[in-house]
Amino acid sequence: MNTLERQLGDHFRQEVSELEVTDLLPGVQAKVRRARRRLRIGSAVAAAAVVALVVGGIPIWRSAIGPSTAKSAPVRPFTVLTRTNLVTLGPLNLMAAVPGGVWLSSSTLGEIFRVDAATGRITARIGGGAYSMAYGAGSLWVNDFQATELLRLDPATGHLLARIRLPAGTRGVAVAGGYVWVTLWGGPPWPSSGRIQNRLVKISPVTDRIVTIRRFPGNGGPGGMTVAASRAAIWLFGDGGSGVLAASPVSLRLIGYARTGAGQNATALTAGGRRAWVLIDGTLFRIDPPWSAVSRRAELYPANVIAQLNLGPQAIGPGPGGTIWAGGPGLYRINQATLRSQRFQGFGAVDNVAAIGQTLWVETDDNYLLQLALNRPSAFPPVPDVAGMPVAAARQLLVREGFTVAVIRRQGSQPPGRVFFQDPAVGTLVPARTTVTIFIATRPPRAPRVFWPVTG
Repeated sequence: MNTLERQLGDHFRQEVSELEVTDLLPGVQAKVRRARRRLRIGSAVAAAAVVALVVGGIPIWRSAIGPSTAKSAPVRPFTVLTRTNLVTLGPLNLMAAVPGGVWLSSSTLGEIFRVDAATGRITARIGGGAYSMAYGAGSLWVNDFQATELLRLDPATGHLLARIRLPAGTRGVAVAGGYVWVTLWGGPPWPSSGRIQNRLVKISPVTDRIVTIRRFPGNGGPGGMTVAASRAAIWLFGDGGSGVLAASPVSLRLIGYARTGAGQNATALTAGGRRAWVLIDGTLFRIDPPWSAVSRRAELYPANVIAQLNLGPQAIGPGPGGTIWAGGPGLYRINQATLRSQRFQGFGAVDNVAAIGQTLWVETDDNYLLQLALNRPSAFPPVPDVAGMPVAAARQLLVREGFTVAVIRRQGSQPPGRVFFQDPAVGTLVPARTTVTIFIATRPPRAPRVFWPVTG
């Protein structure tokens, strides 16, 4: 009972104290409460009328004052974490995101270097040219355009882990489905015949040995073939070609061909799940199973601006939450299914992008490197790092994170009983209940017999 009701109660109690029918007081108080409710309702109606009058008058006031010049900026789905000035390193032509950092290649200096995610500073530099780089299977894989070997590096330090000799010059490299995929460029009978012999190589990252090599018919172009991969298929696009080839990851036989039409510049190829995307002259093409035709296409920017750009092989890449990120005159976020895009200003031209987990690295045409934390949560959880863990602890962590576990015991680089390799790799975004295969070492590794000596 509030103060007013207590005062009224005291008043009426005094008034009826001498009456014989003293139960009139509750009825009087009930009438008072009903009156107070009517008063509150009336006050609310009056307040609503005032608000409506004020809101309704806003357009009149605005017309008298003049139209508002404020424009709502698009909400950026990221936060800039670090910004690194790389101007002194000259043009950058490659980028590969790794846990805790990113690797880039300077064509001017002829070296690759690592930028740390925590500080935005260069923490490792390695001399030697690079034409393609890819992260996967816990390692950074690097090859040179005409070199006949694939380098396996520690992604944290850049220390050389292995050299894998190949029968011809290397072109592209990708890691997916538990294997490393390399395209070869040149070799017999080229150059005497004037034709290039393009081949696809399947390499086991567990043993660092070649599993299969398959030759593709025809001339794939003077620059070799770009490669992208997933568990579903391997996709290849020849330099100057007019379509995307799809190969079986088991047999390496061709299982599809999607004609895109020939492009003049800026071809970038990427894959995820059962789809592949290729960027040609500013137009993005999506290829779905059975990979025999282009499923959808969308122009991100007109082809006549290509000459002003310096797009690299990582001009497009898949991101979390069903997105594709792309470079060009700006930074683009594209819906994987619909290819609807949104351009974000403030970056200038963007040459390369690389996503790992919820982190996106952006390399701009003026040689700045930005690390973006993607704010929109992914529908897929990242695979945790279990390398070096005992099998029981690794299994427990993966199950707790929502994955299923398969265990394979082989000779490996870790002490017996510990994980030395996992597939998918750490940081990969995959649906919950995906099977993560962990390889458990049974005995120390033997010295390699068919490759260059491993050095530190």
